[in-house]
Amino acid sequence: MRPRRKRTPAQSKRRHRAGGMLPRALAAGAGLVWLLWPGSGLTHVTTTNTVVFEREIAGILRRHCTDCHAPGRPGAPLMSYEDVWLAREDVLASVLTRRMPPWAAVAGYGEFANENALTLRERQFLVSWVEGLGPRNAGEVFLNVPDSAGDTEAAASGPGGEAWELGEPALVLELPDSATQDGTDGREEVRIQRVVLDPELAEDRGLSGVEYQPGDRESARGASFFLERTGRWLGSWTPWHAGTLLPPSVAHTLRAGDRVLAEILYSPGGEGTVAGGRIGLHLAPESRATASPAVEILLEAQEGTPAGDGLTRIHAEATVGGPVRVLALLPGRERGVRSLEVSARLPDGRTEILLLAQDIPYGWPTPYLLAEPVPIEGGSTLHATAYYENAEPAPANLRVAVSAF
Repeated sequence: MRPRRKRTPAQSKRRHRAGGMLPRALAAGAGLVWLLWPGSGLTHVTTTNTVVFEREIAGILRRHCTDCHAPGRPGAPLMSYEDVWLAREDVLASVLTRRMPPWAAVAGYGEFANENALTLRERQFLVSWVEGLGPRNAGEVFLNVPDSAGDTEAAASGPGGEAWELGEPALVLELPDSATQDGTDGREEVRIQRVVLDPELAEDRGLSGVEYQPGDRESARGASFFLERTGRWLGSWTPWHAGTLLPPSVAHTLRAGDRVLAEILYSPGGEGTVAGGRIGLHLAPESRATASPAVEILLEAQEGTPAGDGLTRIHAEATVGGPVRVLALLPGRERGVRSLEVSARLPDGRTEILLLAQDIPYGWPTPYLLAEPVPIEGGSTLHATAYYENAEPAPANLRVAVSAF
C-alpha cells in the first residue's frame, strides 16, 4: 500500500474553495430555473427605452406648440397623435434647424424671454421619436388608417383659457369690433386693425405692462401698442406670448389724458370686420412713483431698393449719452428683410450683439424681449444693419425701437 502524500497548505486552501463553489453554483442554477419556469416569478409591466408620444412628446407640444398649433389658432393643429405623426418631417426639420417661423432670431445671439425655445433634451426626444417611426406608446405605431378602437386625441391638452397670464390688470380696455384694411402697400398679405383707446387717466401714472386677449385668435398674428402722443412703443402680443411686462423698478410714464394706439395684424382673407378683444394695462402702484422711466432709442434710416439688384444694405446708428439697460427690441414691419443685426459698440472697442435675425416675415410683427436687461455703457453706439431684397423698386425703411431704462 502506497503511503498517502501530505497536502501543502496552498493545496488545502484551493480544495476548500472548490468545495464551497459547488453549492453556490447549484443554488444559482435553481434560482434561474425558478425564474424562467412558466408561471413563476414576479409579473411586471413592459419597460422600454423608446421615446413614445404619450409619455414624452405630448408634454413638449403642450408646453411649446399648442398656443399656435390648435383648432381656432393660426397654425396647423398639432393636438392629436395623428396630427403630429403626419407632420413629423416638418417637425424634425424645425428641430434640426432650430427655427420655428415666425420667430426669426438666430440661436446663440442673445437670450429672449419670449423665444419659446426647446431645451436640448426636448430636441433629442423629438428627433429620437421621429427617427424611431413615431410610436404612440409601447408597442404601437400609427399606420395612417382609421382606428375604431378608441379615441385618437393625444394626451396634449389644448391652450389655456382666457385668464390674464401676467396677473390681474388695473385697467381693462375693450376694443370695439371694427373694420380692417389691407397691408400698407395694398397687397392682400395682412389685414390691419388700428384703434385708439382712452384709459381716462385723471392723473399721471406709471405703466408697467401690457397684455392682450384677441377676439379672433384664429387669424390674429400679432399686436403692438403705442403711446398716441409720442408714438413710443409700450408693448406687444404674439400668439405664443401674452404681452410685455417691465422689471419691477421700471415704468412707462402715462400722463393724464394720454391715449393708447393699438395696431393688430390678422391673416389675409376672412371677414372685413373683426372682433376687438381686450387690452389689460398693468399700472405701477403708487409706491413706485419714483420708478425709473423707460426710454426709447430709435434706429432709423431709409434707402431706395432697386428691383432685382441683389441685396441692399441699410445702416442706422445712435449714440447713447449715459449708461442704460436694454430691455427689448421691436423691428419695424418691412418687406424683403433678409437679415437684421442690432449691436452695441462699447467705448473700449468691444461689440455686444443684441439681436441677429434672418428672413423676418412681413406679416408677423414680433418683439424681442431680452431675458435679462443688457447694460450698455455711456458713450456707446447702437448699430442696426439690415439687408433687403425686393422684387420691384421700393423704398426700404429701417426702424428699430430699442426699449431701455
